[in-house]
Amino acid sequence: MNLARRGRRKKIRTTQEIGQMIRERRMSLGISQGKLAEYMGTSYQQIQRYETGKSRLDVEDIQAIADALSVPVGDFFRTAANTRRGRKKDSVLLKEDERTLLRLYRNITDRSAKSCVTHVLRFAAKVKTKRGGEGTR
Repeated sequence: MNLARRGRRKKIRTTQEIGQMIRERRMSLGISQGKLAEYMGTSYQQIQRYETGKSRLDVEDIQAIADALSVPVGDFFRTAANTRRGRKKDSVLLKEDERTLLRLYRNITDRSAKSCVTHVLRFAAKVKTKRGGEGTR
């Protein structure tokens, strides 16, 4: 069996790309490098090295980071080729306004206030815009 494909190398994520995904996911959740390092039992400097691609991640560290960031391990390895096979792209990245919303929501400590915000968001998601289109999701 010839495993080499001529002219068609499978694209894989680089250490830097995985590190960038970790950084963006960590920031979207409002988690500091120190908190992630504490969870993993390492230093924040090591987290910096992972995020910049200066240190390679081993399997155990990738699993621990995925667990800490509530994301499937496979998301760090999905490429454009993986998502073209009928799967919707599972993005672990959030836009700036989504990060802000999530951070603010997580800072609400009062249960009734949190419930109120949730109800408002559900209502807003159902409301059609003035142009007649659906609200964004």
